[in-house]
Amino acid sequence: MAMRVERGGDRYQAFEGDHVVWSVVLEADLGGSPFREELLWPAASVFATGGGGVVRFFAMDTGAIVKTLQLEGDLFGHFSEAPR
Repeated sequence: MAMRVERGGDRYQAFEGDHVVWSVVLEADLGGSPFREELLWPAASVFATGGGGVVRFFAMDTGAIVKTLQLEGDLFGHFSEAPR
């Protein structure tokens, strides 16, 4: 069964079917940016979220933050997989 992640405000919840696998509240400082994007990356077993000058990668199985990248300036407007 495919996992999906849903956002409600600052809360992210991962589901397999109707079962909640994990739930985290992300108190992100977006640096005044109105943009926040999310992406499931199954090949890397992570869920990524970006906003302002930060990208966070969460482990798909636990929701634990496994990597945080600080970027120079506000680089967000769109966050997605490259087209094939």
